[in-house]
Amino acid sequence: MRSLPTVGFRKIIEDEEKLMPSHLPPSLPHRERELEALGVAFCSLKENPEGSGPVVLIKGKIGVGKTVVSRLFVKNFTEEVEDAFKPAYVNCKRKGTPSLVLREIIRAIYPDFPSRGLSLAEWLSTLEDALMASKKRIFIILDELQELRGNEKEGEELIYGILRMHEGSPINPPPVILIVREWFPPYLLKPTLWSFITLKMTFEPYSKEQLFDILRYRAKLSLKEGSYDENVLEQIAELASRPNRGSARYALGLLHQAALLAEMDGNDRILPEHVRIAESFDKPTEERQYTDEEIKNLPLHEKILLLAVSRALIRSQDVVVRMGKVEEEYRVICEEYGIPPYGHTAVWRRIRSLGERGFIELRKSGKGYRGQTTLIGMNAFPAKSLEKRVKQLVESAIVGDDINA
Repeated sequence: MRSLPTVGFRKIIEDEEKLMPSHLPPSLPHRERELEALGVAFCSLKENPEGSGPVVLIKGKIGVGKTVVSRLFVKNFTEEVEDAFKPAYVNCKRKGTPSLVLREIIRAIYPDFPSRGLSLAEWLSTLEDALMASKKRIFIILDELQELRGNEKEGEELIYGILRMHEGSPINPPPVILIVREWFPPYLLKPTLWSFITLKMTFEPYSKEQLFDILRYRAKLSLKEGSYDENVLEQIAELASRPNRGSARYALGLLHQAALLAEMDGNDRILPEHVRIAESFDKPTEERQYTDEEIKNLPLHEKILLLAVSRALIRSQDVVVRMGKVEEEYRVICEEYGIPPYGHTAVWRRIRSLGERGFIELRKSGKGYRGQTTLIGMNAFPAKSLEKRVKQLVESAIVGDDINA
């Protein structure tokens, strides 16, 4: 059974906290423009900390940096204005109801504030009293606003109450950052609330190249020197940049899982196989069963080629291997089972077919390789588990005399 090494003797992870989604690093690669835009939106408040607080709305998919950008900006902002503000970050999905969100904001001012069975209007009044009594103002971040539970009227009352709190009171409205995913709560689009928003921002998904930069930066902060190489980071960036992803959270989670797996194996560096295993954890059971059925239905020589790819990757301990190495493995396996091998053209045609169907990944060699060749990789499955399964299927097919398929 695998087990983690004692913290003092860890071979790969130097500072695990810096791999966590909640960590606020000193800088955020490829979100400098967004941080600068927030700085412009709140510059008047920095010059006059007693003034009215702007309201910013940030929209974007999971893992595009909405939360970490907002939290890092507010952290830096409160430090630059000499602690005139206290940050009040609330995840609406975790807290659930408008009343619990308000209680959490109040606890940013008074951490020991007790739980009470108050109505939403009473919680808003309590927050106003707390702000008037406090020596510091608050800077509110409401994250995952679209996940707020309760009816639409309560959501509207919560946001409207915060933004209009200054009316009839000596306090100015607090600065607010609202964060949503890909859709807006209907009440937010009403003119009575929409008109309060000073700046609306959309965060686009990260590209593969941007994810690689983020991974390289976080790996340098969190992992021991020499415990990873750039090929592994590129492998993770490739996986995390696939359609409907572009997620730094997913990329960092894969890096973290792969590092843990490598340590549990007793390795002192992360191998591509650790990334493949980590990625396989995120596949639903139905998808894994479907893929297994697809492999079962492959012709015999395509099964043998999958076996050859998995063995070549295991031997090389690399992200990709040359086409020539796969052909060598293929011929060895054919000889092992007494099966006449196909020629180069027929092998290439089947390799290309496996690539088109997503079993393997093909790309042309580039920098660092002598001459032009096809490089073959496989991120859809862990190579070791695939080798074991395909070997069983190959032997089963041979017993069934499926040799000419």
